[in-house]
Amino acid sequence: MRSGPCSWSSAAGFLILLLLPIPGLDLAVWSFVPGSVRDVTGNWAMSRLYLPMAAATVFAAAAGVSTGLWDVPERRRALARVVAVGCVWSFSEAAKFSAGSRQLAEPPESAVDLLRPENIQISRYSYTMMPDFPTHPSTFTHGVTDPELENHLLKADLETPVAANTQAALAAGTAEASGAFRWELDNGLYNHATLDRTLLMEPGKSYLLKFDFADPGHIHGVLQISGKHFLREYGLPDHGGPRSFGAGGNHADTLPLWSTSGPEVLTVRFFPTSPIPEDQTSTAVARATLLSYDRESLPVRVVSWIPYRATIKSPAPAWLETPRVFQTGYRAWVGDMPARVQKSKDSLVAVEVPQGTSSVRLIYEAPAGLRVLFWLSFGSILGLAALGALKTLRHPAGPSRLS
Repeated sequence: MRSGPCSWSSAAGFLILLLLPIPGLDLAVWSFVPGSVRDVTGNWAMSRLYLPMAAATVFAAAAGVSTGLWDVPERRRALARVVAVGCVWSFSEAAKFSAGSRQLAEPPESAVDLLRPENIQISRYSYTMMPDFPTHPSTFTHGVTDPELENHLLKADLETPVAANTQAALAAGTAEASGAFRWELDNGLYNHATLDRTLLMEPGKSYLLKFDFADPGHIHGVLQISGKHFLREYGLPDHGGPRSFGAGGNHADTLPLWSTSGPEVLTVRFFPTSPIPEDQTSTAVARATLLSYDRESLPVRVVSWIPYRATIKSPAPAWLETPRVFQTGYRAWVGDMPARVQKSKDSLVAVEVPQGTSSVRLIYEAPAGLRVLFWLSFGSILGLAALGALKTLRHPAGPSRLS
């Protein structure tokens, strides 16, 4: 079955509607695109289509020239005017981005701060990139987390906890400071609440910031923790899975903190979704307690991430649930003996461990088919490069001749 000009025109028109920011219309059109297609492209799906649109524009222009569409002088002048207007509009829009970039210019050292481990949102989109991953783990967060605290020891049902690093850190933690949030007025509105004291972190130490929310059911806004080289933001009541950090429900009430930049003085603020008028009673937000803990007290001490190696102290036979997303091909050893590997209820890699102290090593070995595809692709690239080099050596480019 051949597709005629009408079908091609319809496809081109639909593509244009997807790409052009027409208020209301493009949003309505995108609503008909399956969610699985939109999710694959990321936050801005249309940006993935700009490259094929540019290629299609060049092809369409060449096709128009080959058919003699622009042989008529009046048409050429009309096209020139359209192109000129388009260029002026494009440059004017680009100037807005340029001006905005100059206004929001940050000092060079801010780039270093963004890449500090304590500021990197390491699990924001990582789970959605994995194939055949039906759901996010219940503990995943869109904010910053300490991956070592994401290790758990579970019973044979791969769900009931035996021990967890966060709970162990809380039990062994030493309170360093505590305070309550106080609302602050600005032009007759309570637009944010600030913890009534700053928090001091020392480099090389591990901390937990525990919140006791006064009314979790009415906490809606953004929690911000900031310092000279430190910035965290979490949406409340939830900013991830049902057991991630948040307010109310099964959410965790504790955040891991640490500093790699030296001593850090932190300010903690809460910004409600809607500012509260002065004549309305502003409810209490929470109390916050900063605790320090010794990582050696954790039941799971991660020694290396690539490959994954950890020392386990389990009070009973258990399954070690790691932060690794389960894929076929994982192999594990406890000491020198091979260990069983299964998928936990959260679709993470779980390794069977004995009671007492043991060491675990976990590696991923790609399936044979994937390895074959890799080497085929690698060999094809090398072969193409060798073929090009050979052709160049046999037929070196000489000086061009004019006929």
